[in-house]
Amino acid sequence: GKDRQVQTIYLGLGQAYFADEKGTIAGTGVPVANGWAWEAKPELTESIRKVIDIYENRKSAEFVPVPVTIK
Repeated sequence: GKDRQVQTIYLGLGQAYFADEKGTIAGTGVPVANGWAWEAKPELTESIRKVIDIYENRKSAEFVPVPVTIK
């Protein structure tokens, strides 16, 4: 794989999302014994990028559905 710079948003210690600035790659993260397990989720790129943009006040707040894994 390639090295890429991404932005990450964490929901507490149970879920994380990442996306690059251009919105070309995104995915999710979940905690594991030795850190975080990251998985690319191309189908979520638009939604995750929107969540990060809202968090950074680049877009107006709105409901954005994204998956959450609870363990």
